[in-house]
Amino acid sequence: MDTGELLEKLKDLAIADENLRKRLLATKGSETALADFCKISTEVGVPLSKMDMIEFGESSYAAMRRSTNGGGENAPLLQWEDDAYEMFMMELEMITGDNITLIGMPASGKSTVGVILAKILGMSFIDTDLVIQQKENALLCDIINDRGVDGFLEAEERAVLSINPANTVIATGGSVVYSEAGMKHLKRLGKIVYLKVDKDDLFRRLHNIKQRGVVLQPGETLDEMYDSRSVLYEKYADYTVDETNASVEDTVEMIQKKYS
Repeated sequence: MDTGELLEKLKDLAIADENLRKRLLATKGSETALADFCKISTEVGVPLSKMDMIEFGESSYAAMRRSTNGGGENAPLLQWEDDAYEMFMMELEMITGDNITLIGMPASGKSTVGVILAKILGMSFIDTDLVIQQKENALLCDIINDRGVDGFLEAEERAVLSINPANTVIATGGSVVYSEAGMKHLKRLGKIVYLKVDKDDLFRRLHNIKQRGVVLQPGETLDEMYDSRSVLYEKYADYTVDETNASVEDTVEMIQKKYS
């Protein structure tokens, strides 16, 4: 692997391992930051040397730096001591922010809980269903009817990949877990909380499926949808909140405790 590939691998490891993330972030600001960073990366099986990082930084950002003062091959370079390290750490800080993403079945209360949670925690709020509608200039149900399930899932993935918030509660659509790329992006943005609702309770909540824009494959039953999605929600969740016999306020309180 070249240095760029090794950095991508290290980033993926840091996203999955909170302790590794903290160790890497803790190197920033020390007199031996780059050396400490390379030592940690090598310990976890990503052999990066200080010289690798410096050379990669110089080659990766040379064109950008030559554009300083009007550009041209002879333009002065920006003086960043260790470009690759600085850029990696900036990206790592960005993707390990304090965002909270809510996933779960349709009608599990993600949007309602999300708004209240954002107010209580002093955070912003994003509903990815609304992002889809704004970007596609169409209602969810119309997108499904006009483009089919696959067309809707493509629109949903584009919408999720387009957001890059900070200090935000993100409420997602129930079908977001069908996109591996979308879920990987949400993982980078912060913690993922699964609002788990009992199957019988869900069926009582779900009415007027077409108007809600619930994504069902042709011939798929609600029962089959529940079983297949539950596995994916469990797979991606950092925390699971069981909503059995819980009010909206109870659910918000349970999530708060996860972050206290």
